[in-house]
Amino acid sequence: MSEQRFHGARIRENTDLVTAINDIDSSVIGIVAVADDADAGTFPLNKPVLFNRVNDVLGKTGTTGTLYKTLKAIADQVSTKVIVVRVPEAKQGDGEKTQSQLVIGGTEADGSYTGMYALLVAEQ
Repeated sequence: MSEQRFHGARIRENTDLVTAINDIDSSVIGIVAVADDADAGTFPLNKPVLFNRVNDVLGKTGTTGTLYKTLKAIADQVSTKVIVVRVPEAKQGDGEKTQSQLVIGGTEADGSYTGMYALLVAEQ
């Protein structure tokens, strides 16, 4: 007599145990942007500010510079926390800092950070 053999894969699903997967939202975007006509109370110069909902502050970004376009592009793609550092627009003249120098930033005489360096002290 021949013996029956199973040739293939067997899948056994155990429904007795349910494991909850808790995902922590840890995505934060940090940006350094220019906007001379932005609301100074909402976007102070060279200070990192955390926003949980970008759409709530789009109206205060102004229309010049890169701040509005950047935040609008982020809001169109994802809803996440954003840390914004607003820097001034470079002035044309001898001895003035270039736009790249203002965006990169550094340390002031009082020890405060400017530009990208301000993101070092940002808290969420």
